[in-house]
Amino acid sequence: MGSHPVAIGVGKRAAKAVRRWRLDANFRDALHVDLVLLNIETDPDMDAFAWSTSLQLAQAHQMIVDNAAYLELAKCMTRHLAKPDQALRYAGESAGVVLFGL
Repeated sequence: MGSHPVAIGVGKRAAKAVRRWRLDANFRDALHVDLVLLNIETDPDMDAFAWSTSLQLAQAHQMIVDNAAYLELAKCMTRHLAKPDQALRYAGESAGVVLFGL
């Protein structure tokens, strides 16, 4: 999977969980093996959006760029938004994105 953005994000969070004693190293390693087997597709335009649309959304709604990217994907793909982050939920409501009741 190499430097796939999903692998980087999961690896970052798993490493943090190991440091905080929430996961052990064996589970982290097994998680990586399972992740490599998944057929995960990414949007080839995401790099451009991260520095344009997502960054602008993040600034406009005072949220992190990761959440702005979720919002942008939900808008573009007409998908429901299922994240408990309050700033993201407010931004989603104002953008007309359907929210799951979390």
